Amino acid sequence: SIIIKTKKLYSIKDIRLSYENANDTGFYRYSLARYIFRPISYYGAWLFLRLGFTANQTTLLSWLFILTGCIMYIFVDPQNRWIPLILILLWAILDYIDGCIARVTKTRSNYGHFIDVVGAYYFLAFFPICLGIGLYRFPENSLDSIIKIAGFPITINPALSLVLGGFTSLNNILLRLITIRMQLTFEIDPRSSKGDNSNVVNNVLNWIEALISPRGFLFPFMIAMTVVNKLELFIAFYFLSYSIALVVLVIRYSVKLKDF
Repeated sequence: SIIIKTKKLYSIKDIRLSYENANDTGFYRYSLARYIFRPISYYGAWLFLRLGFTANQTTLLSWLFILTGCIMYIFVDPQNRWIPLILILLWAILDYIDGCIARVTKTRSNYGHFIDVVGAYYFLAFFPICLGIGLYRFPENSLDSIIKIAGFPITINPALSLVLGGFTSLNNILLRLITIRMQLTFEIDPRSSKGDNSNVVNNVLNWIEALISPRGFLFPFMIAMTVVNKLELFIAFYFLSYSIALVVLVIRYSVKLKDF
């Protein structure tokens, strides 16, 4: 007799339950994006599974969206910046879809986690500098208007956006490098409560980190500033928030690990 294996068809309920039953780490519990992108991802995962996509194939496809979206910011004028914005938002949705597929099909793996994180690092490394270059090439002069409202008759050089974007990319990557070095040297998750007398400080810092990350209000703020054509204000905020995060977290890690 011939045994014919049929591909299991997962329902949206199956996909939703598989995600809801999975445990999120402390950092991801504080994510705001999970309330927006996750519900959408259930339907996306349902479609991708029927198209035959695996979780890893979906992740690799998301690389195309994030890299294209970031690079496009260099070349598009302010009127067309909604195009790379949509590409980056599609990457964010795919970033949840691959997780849904991996959970419901029980195919989660270290390799899948690795390429998923690499996609996020593409955003952290390329988006700020590419946006900074784009704002330098096609300035909005939105910072000038804010400074004038504050009463300072100063004209901002468009090169400032380039500098802010470059340093924001460096801050993003440097913070991740320090975190990874901490994990390798001390074999401790920097977001864990190990070494703390109380979970309160750890939870507060996790919440703040999640809030300023792409999983927090970074995307809503970016969308709003794109609509009102004030991305220079956005890149200035991005630079300040991650510069402060870098200093605060490095100091905290240094204090936390001195006795390890």
